[in-house]
Amino acid sequence: MDCGSFVGDSPDQAVLFVFGQSNSANHAKDRYVAGNEVVNFNPHDGRCYQAEDPLLGADGSGGSVWGRLGDDLVTVPVASALCMTTWLPRLLTSAKP
Repeated sequence: MDCGSFVGDSPDQAVLFVFGQSNSANHAKDRYVAGNEVVNFNPHDGRCYQAEDPLLGADGSGGSVWGRLGDDLVTVPVASALCMTTWLPRLLTSAKP
């Protein structure tokens, strides 16, 4: 899909930059396919794709927590999303190698 639809000042959009090792590089045990509103930018071709593990741009072949986090940020009310106890247990469970 064209990334142009994600350009702008919409308060309904967020761009997350993820840095780190294992969980950022697709080394978690379980793979996940995020909902249609969560996309993954591919730095190799400059296009956006539905977020699906293994995420594009990293070297591992496993899963990550980022699609789950994206889905939670889209579906959970902001006040709840800001409370780590709402989503952290689920993310930690999925990130175990």
